[in-house]
Amino acid sequence: MDLQLKLEDGLFHYRGGCSDLIIFRSVHDNNEYKVTPEDIKDKTVIDIGAHIGSFTRLALRMGAKKVIAVEASPMNYEYLIRNTKEYKNCITINAAVGIFENKFTYLIEPEDPANTGGRSARFDYTTGDLVVMTVMFDDIFRICGECHLMKIDCEGSEFDILCGESIRQIHKIVGEYHESETRKVTELMERLEGMRFSTKYSPLGPYSYKTAEGDKKMSMVGHFEGVSRSL
Repeated sequence: MDLQLKLEDGLFHYRGGCSDLIIFRSVHDNNEYKVTPEDIKDKTVIDIGAHIGSFTRLALRMGAKKVIAVEASPMNYEYLIRNTKEYKNCITINAAVGIFENKFTYLIEPEDPANTGGRSARFDYTTGDLVVMTVMFDDIFRICGECHLMKIDCEGSEFDILCGESIRQIHKIVGEYHESETRKVTELMERLEGMRFSTKYSPLGPYSYKTAEGDKKMSMVGHFEGVSRSL
């Protein structure tokens, strides 16, 4: 079911009977990543894991000079397009983000089909629910030429993305981390600190994920932030 919200800056489209509205309220209305106009106004923003555009619209409302919004799921991307088409300073990309020159990867559906924000693109899997195109993070950075703020929420792929050389040229990173048996948030924070970011993180609680073999596992999800000490 297609539904709409009337916002100050226009309509926002979402699907009924799923997590779309919950995500919008959390990301856009409640500003769960705690960004400020000083982070965004007249600056370039990258939104990785843009879903249907909740954070993208928040950044545009706060006066971003340009937003690059990237979403792997074709179903979510359809709504991302609808929610950003009026903004000439917003570029949307339907692809999974990686650091290798893979042309395609697998998109994994969440256990709960109503969790539209739970689809993950995993580069270490050899099978999945849907094949999607990929784009290298360095190519995204070349499109925008600069990036003051990056928001990243990509259901585990942040561990792969946040090691590219272009990361060093970003002033501030906010996002969610999704741990697994082999990947822990402390590893991610150490990596960013090695790139001269000041970091902090806060656990939100447990979540379930699928392994490459299709087994269900439990781990932790939370928020993190990195602010460059060299820019």
